[in-house]
Amino acid sequence: MQNGYPYGENNPKRVDLDKIDSFTPDMYGLTPSAIKGYMVGMETKNPETGEPLPDSWYWDIIESAIKKAEDVLDIVILPRAVAREHHDYYDSEYNSYAFTTLYKKPIIQVLKFKLQMNNFNVFNYPPEWWKIYPLAGQIQIFPSPLMQATGMGGSGSSMSLGFMSAPVVVANSFAFNGASGNYAPQAFDIDYVAGFLPPKRYAVTQDFEFPAELRQLVIKYAMKEALQQWGRLIIGAGIAGRSFSIDGISESIETTQSAMYTGSRADIDIIDQDISDLLDALRAKFQPQFTEL
Repeated sequence: MQNGYPYGENNPKRVDLDKIDSFTPDMYGLTPSAIKGYMVGMETKNPETGEPLPDSWYWDIIESAIKKAEDVLDIVILPRAVAREHHDYYDSEYNSYAFTTLYKKPIIQVLKFKLQMNNFNVFNYPPEWWKIYPLAGQIQIFPSPLMQATGMGGSGSSMSLGFMSAPVVVANSFAFNGASGNYAPQAFDIDYVAGFLPPKRYAVTQDFEFPAELRQLVIKYAMKEALQQWGRLIIGAGIAGRSFSIDGISESIETTQSAMYTGSRADIDIIDQDISDLLDALRAKFQPQFTEL
């Protein structure tokens, strides 16, 4: 195996575990400067001081935009380690090569996949058997036929029996109460790392790297919040026009603003359409590889 357990051809090591918490939004191009770059000519200022709103305000809306994108697409963006995620045992799924959809996606790397009963470890599935679909957040177990036939692989017959014995273990666990053995709660225990890594090459991304269209979505969500604030501040809520006259010099400002809509309403409508288009493309990217068993 490459890089040592549990990494190898089916599960390459992509990030050191001790570096997971070091990833920050700016490493993904999600910064106040990125939002301001899309709002040329629209400077959001404090009406009392005339000063631009601080970067801390932009960071707040970036954090909110990241969370919104994660919730809408059912993904995670910044990498995180997921320890001991429990999944129930079902006969139908297990007979489809232990088909499992993880709770967080995409998958960066898997650390452990084991069968257990009431915290008693029954079998650790070898990484060589793991079949991982990163974007969909799905994993299957596929033992080699040779291993199943001969028990080869370094742990004797237990390696081949480990995959096939799960129904027997489940059935035995319910033998005393008459249950069918077709289901067992929290029988599988999985450790993995989910999220995205920053892309290493401009305009080219791997399945585990932050895609450009997702960056656009987060920025659009943040822009929408920024434009709402800008629209409220350019002249005042619910005010469509204002005139000034000082020492014979006058200035008049007219907007499309109304009591119901701010002056940025048209821009926000355009952004909403951009967001809709981006969501269609991204949902297709993250759709499950398997939907029926």
